Amino acid sequence: MAVNGDNVKNIPKKKNLLFIWTDQQRASTMAVYGNKEFKVPTMNKLASESTVFLNNYVAQPVCTPSRGTVMTGLYPHQHCAQANNMPLCKEAKTLPELLNDPSYVTGYFGKWHLGDEIFAQHGFQEFESTEDVYSPHFSAGRDKEARSGYFHFLISHGMKPDQPEKNSFSRKFAVSLPYEFTKPAYLANKAVDFLERHKNEHFVLYINYLEPHTPFDGPFNNLHNGNALTLPPNFMVPLTNDDPEKYHRSAEPDKTEAEWRNDYQHYAGLCASVDKSMEKILAKLKELGLEDNTIIVFTSDHGEMMGSHQQAFKSKMYQEALKVPLLIRNPDNKGKQFIVKDPVGSIDIVPTLLDLMGVKPAVKLPGRSLARAVNGKKMTPEPAFSIWSSVVKGSEDGEDAGGPNFRTVLSPDGWKLTLSDKDKNQLFNLNIDPFELNNLYYKPVSRKTIERLARQIKEWQTSIGDNLSLTL
Repeated sequence: MAVNGDNVKNIPKKKNLLFIWTDQQRASTMAVYGNKEFKVPTMNKLASESTVFLNNYVAQPVCTPSRGTVMTGLYPHQHCAQANNMPLCKEAKTLPELLNDPSYVTGYFGKWHLGDEIFAQHGFQEFESTEDVYSPHFSAGRDKEARSGYFHFLISHGMKPDQPEKNSFSRKFAVSLPYEFTKPAYLANKAVDFLERHKNEHFVLYINYLEPHTPFDGPFNNLHNGNALTLPPNFMVPLTNDDPEKYHRSAEPDKTEAEWRNDYQHYAGLCASVDKSMEKILAKLKELGLEDNTIIVFTSDHGEMMGSHQQAFKSKMYQEALKVPLLIRNPDNKGKQFIVKDPVGSIDIVPTLLDLMGVKPAVKLPGRSLARAVNGKKMTPEPAFSIWSSVVKGSEDGEDAGGPNFRTVLSPDGWKLTLSDKDKNQLFNLNIDPFELNNLYYKPVSRKTIERLARQIKEWQTSIGDNLSLTL
């Protein structure tokens, strides 16, 4: 059937997707989340033109499980990658696979950490990692001697692996290099090249940085003054007898404030390194005239404790590990900023993007589309949920099967309840205690609130097929 010109004009133009994400970047690293000290002007500018979700929570505060959720819109037990270095199920579909549109060119550059690290998979046509540490985990039949694009980039510039026995460059070596040889610089060049080559096509491009993940070192170590950076009220505050034993075991009470501040200064520098890379990518997007038809997302896979509650890294159900940035710039909004205060989760990212791209997924996803919120419209507030699972060997903090498991609900009215199967529980009123200094779980006055929130956790568990028994 013929289509006249007027009808063609009314057909919505397909949107591109540029998805930028980091590793271990907590929310409080940007101005819109309260940090005006970190020098991240590109992130701050993007936030000023985006819908900002102030309370976005990861599905599980550790790399692989959380990454799987960001990529598939499924919870870890649904996409199979329940602990670090576990691969996604073959049947777990990523966004490009759910999009299922051959007119899109798809690319993934940077850290993957979802199995077979350097090999194109799951709907991505162009695929290059920056990480070689995961080669021992390649699946049967994969060449364990194969190396990442970043490895070959360094070799092409005359560098020799500092781990010759593994034919590999260590992460410590990579962060010791001048900026132009770092992973963020490499990824900026890869992204710019991809955009140049595919400027006249529809595209989905994911860029994932290792930074500001450890090692806390890099070319911008001295960009900030660690002694002048503001530390939160829960910094180095000891845990109490009411807090989980798991957290007591991972506490670092002997680490000095000076040592923490040095880490924090370098962490800020790594955020700035990502920011510099993003600046080049977003400038190229604008130069090519693609900005007005490209959805831009910025988020992270989990946060970083950085001394809060005497804890380091992630793997805790505290805000610093669970809450990460989420910016979504819909070009239809013409650079207008919207602020969303209600809790949302990384489980919602995939259904939101499919909705914004005009696609209804062929499978039912557990998250919900936030497209209305992205476009500045009100949505019914709903709780967000997060998981910590120790039931599979290989957990990031070294716990094997048999460790405590946790389930957390973050309620729109500001309450946060974390229940465990075999450890202490926690209840915080984030409205008056945003730094989680007063665990109210064991106060008799809290019973009705606990019962209400526990019902929400139970209903959610039932809806996603999570059979963990929790202790009240």
